[in-house]
Amino acid sequence: MATQSKVRLSVGLDEARQAILDALPKDTIVREEDDGVGRYAGSRTLVIIGRRRERLMMFHGTYGDIKRRFEEPDLDVVFDTSKDKLAAKLVRVEAKPPGLVARGFDLLGYIATVAAVLVAYYMIRSIPMDNERIGLVAVGGGIGWAAIAHYMPKRADLSLYELVDKALKPHVIAKKKKKKAVPSEPAPKDA
Repeated sequence: MATQSKVRLSVGLDEARQAILDALPKDTIVREEDDGVGRYAGSRTLVIIGRRRERLMMFHGTYGDIKRRFEEPDLDVVFDTSKDKLAAKLVRVEAKPPGLVARGFDLLGYIATVAAVLVAYYMIRSIPMDNERIGLVAVGGGIGWAAIAHYMPKRADLSLYELVDKALKPHVIAKKKKKKAVPSEPAPKDA
């Protein structure tokens, strides 16, 4: 599901685009659409500039995560230059809940992490390894960790949307308020 908002701007396309790019974190990767995603390490903000330079596709995540959902950016900024004043449409895509396979891999990761911590504890304390106990505690701890992660309240990530909104705010043309029609007084009847 996508959430949209549209604002009219008092500046040109190049100034609006540059205002957004200047507001991004310093480690942001900015690439042209023809260049693709490109490889990088860690979780970063990625901006892909459209071919006609009237679109900014904005992502935040790891290389593998973004590569899978390249057609659905976290925030899509589309500039409309067809009218005399520039308009920017901000389209924010809601993150899809993870599928069954992704949840399974997460569970395996939790189990492996708990098992690694237990093995390290046994090694540091010089306790003889009890593989059955380590396995049972790792499975139980992994399932518990997965349950906690699943039921914790999650907040929608609005950071890119808020960042772009703040960058464009000084250039937004305020909407004109429509005047309410005031009922006119009936004309007096001459007797």
